[in-house]
Amino acid sequence: MPTPPLPLSGVHHVALITADYSRAKRFYLDVLGAEVLNESYRVERDSY
Repeated sequence: MPTPPLPLSGVHHVALITADYSRAKRFYLDVLGAEVLNESYRVERDSY
């Protein structure tokens, strides 16, 4: 059974600092129902 969406009207931005980026991203997208509008990759840090 899918989890119902959170009753939020919006979130301006989220910055994630995590040791496991792909797992954290899946959580925000799949569990919380968030949507990625923009994602930045930083070459100098080899990270998003």
